[in-house]
Amino acid sequence: VICTEPVCRLGELSCVAYLEDRDKYQASPEEFSVDDVVRTFMSRITTLSYRETYNLQVRGRTLAACALPAGHHLGSACWTFHCGSYSVLYAVDFDLRCNRFLDGLELQRLLPTSRGAAQPWDLVITSPLPTLGGLLPQQGVQQAPQEASVPTKALTEARTIKEQLLLEGTIATLRRGGSVLIPSDVAGSVPEILLLLDAAWEQDRQLSSNYPLVWLSSMGDMVLDHLKTRLEWMSKEVLARFEERIASNPFMLRNVRIFQSLEELCSAHPLSRPKVIISSSPDLESGDARELFMRLCGEPMNLLWFLGLPPAGTLARQLVNDFVLQHATRKEYRLQQYMKQALPEEQLRAFYET
Repeated sequence: VICTEPVCRLGELSCVAYLEDRDKYQASPEEFSVDDVVRTFMSRITTLSYRETYNLQVRGRTLAACALPAGHHLGSACWTFHCGSYSVLYAVDFDLRCNRFLDGLELQRLLPTSRGAAQPWDLVITSPLPTLGGLLPQQGVQQAPQEASVPTKALTEARTIKEQLLLEGTIATLRRGGSVLIPSDVAGSVPEILLLLDAAWEQDRQLSSNYPLVWLSSMGDMVLDHLKTRLEWMSKEVLARFEERIASNPFMLRNVRIFQSLEELCSAHPLSRPKVIISSSPDLESGDARELFMRLCGEPMNLLWFLGLPPAGTLARQLVNDFVLQHATRKEYRLQQYMKQALPEEQLRAFYET
């Protein structure tokens, strides 16, 4: 297995965070443990830098693989493969846009060359748009923000209509007395949403003083440390800003507080008070995100954001189907809620004696 160095490190943390989050409420899986995950990432994965060539011998021939920036997540890559005269471009998960800390896919390096001649790829592998994506409400993510409906300086941080709508909905919910839940994977969409919300809270001190901005993750501190030390994988804008002003690291977040567990969060900020909570498990199938949803979903003033299309067969996807596609306003669900409860002393003694 080969991948870029950030994908390996953040992927390891994501897997560990998923297991630890699941173990809070369910029995640990017997097939593997956290130690197995760490051992696999350390021993069976080869890491590369961008534009570094990795040569692999296949049936007496040399296969050369090279990673190029894909602009989707930190370390994500499009791959070029060359074997003899045969060339392949593998680009299945990329973004042409520049976001707050990453440059987009360098399309000019892959397709156009001088005098309009196309790069002679023998095979291009990419992914189609999801069939459900055309049915979802669309907003031009590259369009400039429009006139704000919520008066606040925080909206000046919005670079697109998409970001403006997210900030407007979030701030309006908080001012009504509700809380905002944003389930997301540990290392995928979280970095960009953290940068957006932290910058918005920095612009409006009323937000930062009245509405806590929290990240609920057992591995949040470690993920943030990894992000802070991988500026060379980020955009030219981030690097230029860091060189101009020493210690200008974009992930020195002043308004975000990280909590390891739901109990710690509730003791510091009771759920009855308005706040923004970014949590793990984007599909709401396990962990603190599911538990938070169960506690918050009965209150109409609260708001739930999904940062992408959830996988099919999950609670998150069911909510999108019911409330976004079918425009439901209220629906009852029969859900399985997990919890761990300590055994009484007598049962515990009997368990170990048998």
